[in-house]
Amino acid sequence: MKGKCVNASKRLRAAQSASSSSELAVLRINVTESYVVAEWSRRLGCTPGELRATAAAVGNVAADIEAHLGAVQDAAQEQDALRAAFVDAHEQAVATSIARDG
Repeated sequence: MKGKCVNASKRLRAAQSASSSSELAVLRINVTESYVVAEWSRRLGCTPGELRATAAAVGNVAADIEAHLGAVQDAAQEQDALRAAFVDAHEQAVATSIARDG
């Protein structure tokens, strides 16, 4: 297992240096390797299942996956904020009704 991690680390560094030295190089996430999925999931703040599903939807280019996950997380945060605002408005309406009715 240790050899795989070292090789993966070397490949990752090689891909990163290639992408920094050439605009044509693209960093791709190999979603068939569990240790790669675990590392990228940690970096992107998602579950391995979310990472694999996103790769199935948008492809395995790291930048595309990161952009898609960011958009999904932004939408989830917006939904949470709307839900909280609705609950606050409902609680305020109930409290006003109780105060008015006695």
